[in-house]
Amino acid sequence: MSRVVVIACLAGIALAVGGLGAQTPPRGAVLIAGAGPLQDGRVVSVDLVTNTVSTVLVLPGIGATVHGVSMAEDNRAWVFSVNHPTAGGFLGRMAPSGTWTTIYRFPSGERPQSHALDVDGTVLAATTLGAVVDIDGGGVATTLYTGSALINALATEPVSGFPVWGEFGAAGHVRVFDRVLASAVNGPTIPFIRSLCVDARNAAVLIGSASPSAVLRWDVAGVTTLTASAPGDAIGHLEDGTFVVAGYAGRRPSLVRIDAAGNALQTVDLTGVFGVVRSVAAYGARGLCGTAPIAPNTSLPLQIQSPAAGDAGKPYVILPSLSRKPGLTISATKHLALNIDSLTRLALAGFLPGAPGFIGALDGQARAQASLFLPGSLRGVRVYLAGVVLDVSQPWPGIIATVTNTLAITLP
Repeated sequence: MSRVVVIACLAGIALAVGGLGAQTPPRGAVLIAGAGPLQDGRVVSVDLVTNTVSTVLVLPGIGATVHGVSMAEDNRAWVFSVNHPTAGGFLGRMAPSGTWTTIYRFPSGERPQSHALDVDGTVLAATTLGAVVDIDGGGVATTLYTGSALINALATEPVSGFPVWGEFGAAGHVRVFDRVLASAVNGPTIPFIRSLCVDARNAAVLIGSASPSAVLRWDVAGVTTLTASAPGDAIGHLEDGTFVVAGYAGRRPSLVRIDAAGNALQTVDLTGVFGVVRSVAAYGARGLCGTAPIAPNTSLPLQIQSPAAGDAGKPYVILPSLSRKPGLTISATKHLALNIDSLTRLALAGFLPGAPGFIGALDGQARAQASLFLPGSLRGVRVYLAGVVLDVSQPWPGIIATVTNTLAITLP
């Protein structure tokens, strides 16, 4: 495992940060968060091509735990939810250079158990008090739900934007928060839920259960066991349609990559790296991202990249819209999470000002650069962007080869 080379400081605590500024993890690498064998908070990256494990962050202090890790919206930073015995609970953002920014500090007596990024750029957090809160860019928290059960797992359904979480208890539920009705809808009862992630391609939720120890699948057909041989302390999805599950299989911590049927494809031994595994996330998992801070009267650089190597050279278009729901369902596995409106039509006609690169062809690495000018007169206006890669040799719906995530942009 690579050595720690940069030291930062957070709330008076020495924060050891892996020197990743010059050696950013490759796209598709996996970030794993938890606590080390000495009970220090820890995040590492795993290159799934070479099985190389590299340090991203170490937070000293017995009892310190990094409960959650996710990619920030711009694909150039990470968001962590952290519990520390003296500094308390907080959400933070760290750039590859090691620069740390605190997003939110939880009140005394309340700590984060998990977090997820919402499609509009806010952060959802589950707390030790059984609450789910929505934290905006200004650090203002709004409580969406309060219950009596501990919530260990939290995710966002990418089409609706609804939070989905799992409760850790003998009568634990999967719950979905309906933002329209402002209430939680009960899903199946599953004891001791440790983790979950949304499989948007197949309209399903993958769930890690402690009793029995298994990775389960919940979809319209009900709850089925995907695998009982892989650890389920943490679950994440990769762009190629496979999943990574991490935790303890027997007495050894490991990371296992599985396919949609639960078959093990790859195993990485994490012995000596983790004592507790809490969260996993794919690095660079968003196909469309901004590559610089958002500021008025400037052009925001954008990058579109397809996870499919076969998309290299294919035409693409970046679609803008002023709304994202309900969006357009293209096929059983493809959903465009924005609405076609007058702004979209303007871009398709090639008449959207200040948007070079919105129509073009991907390069040999299946990526392209674009930008969008953000006039100061649009302060407070939210614009949604999504990328579509085309296969012009195919009829509908096959002509839509790849659909990216939806990127929300709001001028501060």
